[in-house]
Parts: sequence; C-alpha cells; structure tokens
Amino acid sequence: MKSFSTFILEDYKGEHQSAGKEGAPLHDLTHNEVYPKDYYDRWHEYAQNDKDAALIVNGYRNKPNKPVTIYRAVPYQQTKEDRWQTSRKLRRYG
Repeated sequence: MKSFSTFILEDYKGEHQSAGKEGAPLHDLTHNEVYPKDYYDRWHEYAQNDKDAALIVNGYRNKPNKPVTIYRAVPYQQTKEDRWQTSRKLRRYG
C-alpha cells in the first residue's frame, strides 16, 4: 500500500494541469489569445453569470507578482485513532 504522501504526489493530481506555454497567465488573460483582445474592455459580456469571479480575476491584471491564495482539497487520511473509534462504534452497535 502506498503512503499517503506518495499517493498525493503520484495519483491525486486529478485532471487539472498547468496550461503551459499555450495558456495565459492570470495577469494577462489575453496572452496567446486565450481570451479575446477586448476582454478587459468588455469583460462583463464574457463573464455573464459569474461577474464576482471576473472581478477577482480582473484585479490581477498587469500584476504578475500579486499573491494568489490557492485552496486544494485532498482526500481524508484516516488516522489510527479514527480507525479505533470506528471499530469501537461497530462493536457497540453491531
């Protein structure tokens, strides 16, 4: 069985990966024409129902060094204490 840290490093990266050189950095969404050149002038048309997210993204325009907070969910790692509690409950109710 793999350790939890090995699992995270090798298996749990999911489908999301960096766009690499073909993508656009957060500080310039028009790079490589990922978004049209008029995006920043007409962002409200492109954002449609997600204007709050667009406002956050637009706050990074031309600010390549602005800090970004990234949240990532990882699978729950059951501890020995958790397993003990679970087996105790099963014995009590089973």
